[in-house]
Amino acid sequence: MHAGSRLTLLCVLIASTSSWVVDLLVMTDFNEVNISGKEVTDLYIASMTRPLTPVSMLILIWIAGMTVRTIKQLWTQGASVYFTNGWNVMDFVQLILYWIFVIAGITAYFKSLDIAEAEGIFARVPDIKQALSGANTSAHTPESATELPGATVTSNNEMQDTEHTWQDFQAQLVSEAAFAIANVLSFLQILHHLLAFALLGPLLVSFTGMAYDVLKFFMIFCCLLVSFSIGMTQLYHKFEALEVKACHLEAETCGDTPFLNFGKSMVTLFWSLFDMVDLGTLRVNDSLVVTNTVGSIMYAAFMLIGSIVLLNALIAMMSNTYTRVEENSEVEWKLARTKIMAEYISEKASLPPPFNLVPTVKFVLWLFRYIPRKLRRSGCPASQQFRATDQEGLQNAAYKEASLVLGERCLRAMDMERSESQTSSDLKTLKNSVEKFSCEMMRIQQQLTCILEILNQTKGVVETGDCPAEEATIADKTSR
Repeated sequence: MHAGSRLTLLCVLIASTSSWVVDLLVMTDFNEVNISGKEVTDLYIASMTRPLTPVSMLILIWIAGMTVRTIKQLWTQGASVYFTNGWNVMDFVQLILYWIFVIAGITAYFKSLDIAEAEGIFARVPDIKQALSGANTSAHTPESATELPGATVTSNNEMQDTEHTWQDFQAQLVSEAAFAIANVLSFLQILHHLLAFALLGPLLVSFTGMAYDVLKFFMIFCCLLVSFSIGMTQLYHKFEALEVKACHLEAETCGDTPFLNFGKSMVTLFWSLFDMVDLGTLRVNDSLVVTNTVGSIMYAAFMLIGSIVLLNALIAMMSNTYTRVEENSEVEWKLARTKIMAEYISEKASLPPPFNLVPTVKFVLWLFRYIPRKLRRSGCPASQQFRATDQEGLQNAAYKEASLVLGERCLRAMDMERSESQTSSDLKTLKNSVEKFSCEMMRIQQQLTCILEILNQTKGVVETGDCPAEEATIADKTSR
């Protein structure tokens, strides 16, 4: 049921993404329909904000359901236990982004309403049809790609002024950015449910282990990227700043400045790993030999360390981790599957969103028991209140203790398997060493026996024994 709820949410998000972008101004035939001022205001608000459609209402209901579920989990588990699970952290971040989307969308709606009703969007234009058609035409030209359909248009249908333009941190842009990131996290959450399947579960467990190697690689890569970005900025900042100043004075379009500041340098060096940077940007002037040489050497060193050394080291680390995790992936997958099953078969588990918004019989009965109990406790001493909660505390403690015992048993079994494999390997090595030492001692014993026989032969105590040819040679030399 929980997986079905998640899949339904993903379908709703797909429907919302593919249906909300509609050119509202083109939908109206301005040559046949007389547009009133209120309709123009509604069209402007609809073009500036996300329209409230049935799909948007479903998304809001799902967000409310996920909020209730998260609050309940935080209340029952506690923040310290809740945030130890990586999937819970992803779910919490996703929920924050969804609420940013809702709050920023509401803010954008009221701001657009204030702008539209302040003096009228097309108050300075006598013909509304001409203004709408002119704004609609200009909004599709490349030169005014960032202009909104609220521009003032003259009788010649030419753009003169713009009453409103997109800003960097405009509420609607922040809303759409948060919604985009939240959608990505929502689709990644489906991997949590795929852990329960034997076909993909062990592979996802191995992938989780390799993710830590990627994080360690990015820590090293960030140090490398920051160091070379600072150096490249110091080297090229002066020349690119002069170029920008010159093009502004001449009222011309400025060229590409990849190392103008620290941020641009980091972006340029990052995309250079994917061969998306032109090497011509490293040359400022043919006469500046020192600058060109140092810049080329620094760029080559970054590419050598970043794309050859670090990337190959990452591949080796991931391969080693995959081999190590794959040996115990079956046990770890069963443990992960058991944790997922425990989340849904627990008594504290609730219905998935948005069904958890509907009060259940269990919740109503609990509420009827909780309110009188709370009223009775208000007149009781503190000792009686603590005594009333002892039974529930003991049950929770027993459940936690049993969970810890099961987890320790699984980890102990894994340690025993590792120790047994290591012990067998050590015993095999010890056996080989003992056999080698025994052979060496037998060889030394044979040599000592032959030497004793040779010495006895020279003294005439015993007769010549059966010794090798080289030992007879030694005996001849000794007799001489």
